[in-house]
Amino acid sequence: MSNLKIGWAQTDITPDRPVYVQGQLYHRISTYVRDPLTATALAMESGDEQLVFLSADVAGFSDPLLAAVRSKLKDNPLGLDADKVSFSGTHTHNSIEFSPGVSVFELILGRNFIPEDRMPKVNYPENYLSGEEGMEWLSSKLANAVLEAWENRLPGGVASAHDYAAVGHNRRPQFLVDGKRESRMYGTCSEDCFVGMENSVDHTANFLFTWDENRNLTGILAAIPCPSQVHELHCYLTADYWKDAREQMREVFGDVFILPLCAFAGDQNPLDLVQISKYNEAELKIWNAQSAEVLRNVDLTEECRMIGERITEAAHRCYTKARSFIETDPVFRHEVSEIRLPVRTVTKQDYLEAQAALDEMIDRFSPEQPMTWPDVAAAFPHAGVVGRWERQNSDPCWTLQTRAMRIGKAVFVTAPSEMFVEYGFRVRARVRAPEVFPIQLSNGMYGYVPTDAAVAGGSYSGAPASTPLDPDSGAKLTEHLIAQANALLR
Repeated sequence: MSNLKIGWAQTDITPDRPVYVQGQLYHRISTYVRDPLTATALAMESGDEQLVFLSADVAGFSDPLLAAVRSKLKDNPLGLDADKVSFSGTHTHNSIEFSPGVSVFELILGRNFIPEDRMPKVNYPENYLSGEEGMEWLSSKLANAVLEAWENRLPGGVASAHDYAAVGHNRRPQFLVDGKRESRMYGTCSEDCFVGMENSVDHTANFLFTWDENRNLTGILAAIPCPSQVHELHCYLTADYWKDAREQMREVFGDVFILPLCAFAGDQNPLDLVQISKYNEAELKIWNAQSAEVLRNVDLTEECRMIGERITEAAHRCYTKARSFIETDPVFRHEVSEIRLPVRTVTKQDYLEAQAALDEMIDRFSPEQPMTWPDVAAAFPHAGVVGRWERQNSDPCWTLQTRAMRIGKAVFVTAPSEMFVEYGFRVRARVRAPEVFPIQLSNGMYGYVPTDAAVAGGSYSGAPASTPLDPDSGAKLTEHLIAQANALLR
């Protein structure tokens, strides 16, 4: 008899009305549904310990969304501890967001820095789903999926393995400008001054498989170090490459549950910039600015299909290894922790220059002639410096929740930020477990954690506006995760 109990559930979180589409510096309202958005829950219990993974096709879980779901799980009659539920997003940039205030300023910086009457006018459809109504709809669906998985617990077993799938590519090319390396997120690699990529890539593909008592496969947890952003920039809703990966994995493994997680990948994207730059020079300039929708000269459908194929092939190789080592009574531990880390700071001179630049930009517009979305995108870096100055003077630290979970020979660690792959390499190398799953954008959305090279190179994901933590805090956070994980192996 297995001491481990396992339950699965899946729910459709595709809205039937237009919604705000999260993930760029310009405002998008969904125009149609390309493919369904899904949330999947995996519940596990052994003895007194509990763990539920909830993964959704969203950019991430904002604090308001987390609070809304946890409030629905609190004091449930099923014996589930709401604090033992870990929430993660696949980081698609073509999904939904219902948090109060949905401008990129409010989501990333906490408030809007541009007067409302200077912002671009948005024509909302009459049936637009937003605010409290949208939050109630989404949080209810997510909470119900968690509870359904918990109710579905039955004796079973687990096994884990890793292989490799080429999914992610570094998205921060570097260019030689006046004798100095300068990074540009989504820069055009075909330019003569291109000299290489800022950092490496991680092609590790981690899998956790679950079986029932009769050794029938019931589900697969897959962790890939790359956000699901093949389709980013557009206004439709899509699960991106995970739609294809789920379909192809089920063709091979049958009608099993698939739970995707995004491993550390703050400087990764699923398109090869070196290759596509040759025929997307004008398009990449718009992509780099994140200021408008752009039709890139890439077959996005085929890219997703090929990524799904590579993930499925890696999953099959891992399955052939893992099925010989099924554990029905694995070591099972789940630790929740908090760490306070200094915010990334800016100087007073940085603040004064940014405020002056922001004021000058705002003064160029009026209620009669408001900004365009490219203007808003251009203002974002200045607003980010002002926001960072305000934050460091009101509260100089961030409090982040982290988790470490051990399931047999597999150890998971989670961070609520977008961690560059360099930090993932440190975790994978120094956590003393055979299988290590470093998972980002879990239980919060706290921006990028850049490396020293990213800060020196600049650009979005290396600049203050998008990086609440600096590399020193990133190193401290990584050390915390490593220690938290290794403590479970003693």
